[in-house]
Amino acid sequence: MAGLQGGRHTDGGVGVVVRVVGQAGMDVVARIGRQARQMHAAMGIGRGVGVQQRGHALQQDEEDDDEALEVARHGLNITPDRPIFVQAGRGYQPADGTRPANRARRERHPHLAEPYLTIMLASLAAGLTAGFVMHRSDFCVTAMFRDLFLFRDAYLLRMLVLLVATSMLLFELARAAGWLAPYPFPLLGPPSVASLVGGFVFGIGMVLAGGCVVGTLYKLGAGSVASGVALLGMLAGSTLYAEIHPAWGAFARASLLDARAITLPQWLGLPPAVLILPLAGLGAVLLLRWARAGALTRISHAAGHLPAWRAALILAGVGLFSWLLVGMPLGITTSYAKLGANVAAWFRPEHVAGLAYFAALPLDYTPPFADRPIQGGPGPAFDAVGAIQYPLIVGIILGAFASALLVREFRVRLGAPPRQLASALIGGLLLGLSARMVPGCNIWHLWGGLPILALQSLLFLAGLVPGSWVGSRLLARFVIR
Repeated sequence: MAGLQGGRHTDGGVGVVVRVVGQAGMDVVARIGRQARQMHAAMGIGRGVGVQQRGHALQQDEEDDDEALEVARHGLNITPDRPIFVQAGRGYQPADGTRPANRARRERHPHLAEPYLTIMLASLAAGLTAGFVMHRSDFCVTAMFRDLFLFRDAYLLRMLVLLVATSMLLFELARAAGWLAPYPFPLLGPPSVASLVGGFVFGIGMVLAGGCVVGTLYKLGAGSVASGVALLGMLAGSTLYAEIHPAWGAFARASLLDARAITLPQWLGLPPAVLILPLAGLGAVLLLRWARAGALTRISHAAGHLPAWRAALILAGVGLFSWLLVGMPLGITTSYAKLGANVAAWFRPEHVAGLAYFAALPLDYTPPFADRPIQGGPGPAFDAVGAIQYPLIVGIILGAFASALLVREFRVRLGAPPRQLASALIGGLLLGLSARMVPGCNIWHLWGGLPILALQSLLFLAGLVPGSWVGSRLLARFVIR
């Protein structure tokens, strides 16, 4: 067909994909697009004839089949179950499933065809570093918000500003250099009220649990039994979400604010640097003022203590490292649902197999240094999600364990009051459930999505702040009274 080349969809579409070549190909896009309805690119899988162009998808209804027949006459076998996707610009993948630019590299390095080893090693390294650093500095996101509301202490919250501002600069410089692919990173979705509500519930759970999804892991690595109880709650909450997923997913879709944009710059039609660099500069001004006032440092006599400001800079670097080698910043909560699904499958395998949430494969991308896409989801099977997140979880626990051993602080902390254990369990349940409702956790959104101004992350933060206030009130009233 004039103006088209055969290939395969690179973003998880089912069917034939063709690449737009020159004006003839663009004419095909225009003809099909006239009768199409606009959909978000992440939803560009369906029946009929689809067109993907400039980050959005156009899909033709089966009834409007005149254009489909015209394309089919040129030998491209289109059926309702095997649509054709027309893709403009970047992301084209030829019929053999590989990126042309990576063929030579694959021939030199055959292991790149199976990228799991690289991903697992990178995630493990990131986890070890994060766990060690967070333990040495007691870098706790929960404390950042809890201390603000309970003690009017914003010291740790200033560390979050430092981490986000640094990540803004690092991510934007790396994006401008062409090092970040894909951008935005996978699993970020369009803005929905569901993220706001989920963030509110997450804030409550985070404070009651005594740690966020990552803070719980590093405290567990140092011997905290209460954190272990919170982790069990997170696994249970993540698994229970599968039961409400159809209803919650319908609410999330019904409350979409704009299906066409993932980030604020995309929504405004601006280059990322136009918004991100000035905000990073504003953060730098604030940080400079705080530094001059001595508000970024505190004296500590703990053995091996790492100042929180240094931890913030290191963790920003870890986030960039993860994006460069794995293809996304740090995130772990989908694997909590995956672990829960594995446990549930031992007792009710038919029920688990019949849940739509565990059958989904929302992750479908080509990692850096790989030449073909990988897929994964919350179901029990080991896949790309497991390869990314399992080593990260193990690394955080082991990194904190090593840090605690080196300064002789490791000990199993038994004897927590029953109220604290109950709070940890309830908070963990809320954390696991809400992390799937958003979807994503505070590390994913505050350390990864917020620096690129992801709309979903901004809504999560807008819910997290009041949720943390409510959680602090509940903690003061029922747990630490």
